[in-house]
Amino acid sequence: ILANRQSAARSKERKIRYTNELEKKVQTLQTEATNLSAQVTMLQRDTTGLTTENKELKLRLQAMEQQAQLRDGMHAFPSFCTKYTLNILGGEGCREGGVGTPRLFLSLSYSL
Repeated sequence: ILANRQSAARSKERKIRYTNELEKKVQTLQTEATNLSAQVTMLQRDTTGLTTENKELKLRLQAMEQQAQLRDGMHAFPSFCTKYTLNILGGEGCREGGVGTPRLFLSLSYSL
């Protein structure tokens, strides 16, 4: 009977140690979860900021490209379109090879 009581006491001690270890792990994991949650929040905020900045930069780039097109003017267009633009001012239509429907030149773009 004494051996059974000693074995039961040892078993109870092991169980208490194991429970204590599990409680420590739970505390550690809860702390880690809290830290990771804070990091996720910061990264989400950073992502939102960077997304907004990216959109703004794309808009600025688009505006700069339009300014470059304006600055370059007619140098960027084929000669028949330059002629066409002058012909429109004269009331005539430019036709590719002299045949077909006049092509319109509108807002810094042209169709062929």
